[in-house]
Amino acid sequence: MKKLTSIKIDEELLEEAKKRGLKLSEIVEKALIRAVKRGVNYKEEKAKELWEKASKIASKKVIEKAKEIYQKTLQDPWAFEKLKNKNLEGLIASAIYIASVFYKEGLTQRVIANTLGTTEQTIRKIYKIMVVGNERRLA
Repeated sequence: MKKLTSIKIDEELLEEAKKRGLKLSEIVEKALIRAVKRGVNYKEEKAKELWEKASKIASKKVIEKAKEIYQKTLQDPWAFEKLKNKNLEGLIASAIYIASVFYKEGLTQRVIANTLGTTEQTIRKIYKIMVVGNERRLA
C-alpha cells in the first residue's frame, strides 16, 4: 500500500525535473529502494567482517554461540527496541563476551573491544540488555 507523503526538494532541482518530464515519485521511490538495499548489504558485509575478526580471538564454539545469542537478541522485541540504535561492533562484541563467559574461555572485554573496534563500556552496557533480554525470554 502506498501512502501520500511530502519531502523537501530544492526548488530549482524540482523545476528542472519537471522541464525534463521526470516522474519524481517514481524516481524517489526507486532511489529509496536502492538506498535501503545498499544499507542492508552494508550491514551484512560489516557483520561478516566483524565475525571474521572475532574468529581470530575466539573458538569456533564461542563464535557459533555468539551468533545464536546475537540472532535471538535481535528477534526479541524488548531487546531490539533497546538496542536498535547501537553499533554493530558493540552488539557482536557483547554476544562474543557472553558466549565466552558461557564456555569459560576467559576472553576479556578489553581484548574483544580492541579486536572489534568498540569499547569495554559499550560491551558492558549492551551485555546487560542482552542478558536481561535472555532472562525475559526464559521466564
